[in-house]
Amino acid sequence: MEQQPAEHEHLPASALAEALAQIERDIAAGDARGVERRARRFESLGDLKSARATASDLSWELEDLEQRLRELLAQREGPGDQLIDRELASMAGRRAALEEQVLTQMILVDDLATRVAGDERALADQDRAWASQRRRLQAEHDRISRLLAGGAAPGQALPDE
Repeated sequence: MEQQPAEHEHLPASALAEALAQIERDIAAGDARGVERRARRFESLGDLKSARATASDLSWELEDLEQRLRELLAQREGPGDQLIDRELASMAGRRAALEEQVLTQMILVDDLATRVAGDERALADQDRAWASQRRRLQAEHDRISRLLAGGAAPGQALPDE
């Protein structure tokens, strides 16, 4: 609710009080939206952190599996060791699945990081716009408060300044 200063000059005190209350509601609503934006930002950062932790865990799991595969290959004593051959085949399948999971998770991390960076820029723009609007609303609030403080009883027109 942005009104020109001249509009308020000759309003009755009750109308000024209502304008003041509306500005207070507008400021409270804008501040609440800012809190909500920051909460969503915090949640997005948490999602990114979790995705990175999962990617790290999967990468370590893959590294451990590859180390175990190297150890089994070193233990292998010729073509007749069927138990090791079965375990190697099983681990190779697990490694392929794990590699796919790692790649999928890394893509998710990249997507989340890109989204979070865009959200950060948008939040900064929204915060700047709100700060500017809030200053205008606060200035109007202060002006109306001064009019009321030096003015008339509810229902009476304020004197000209």
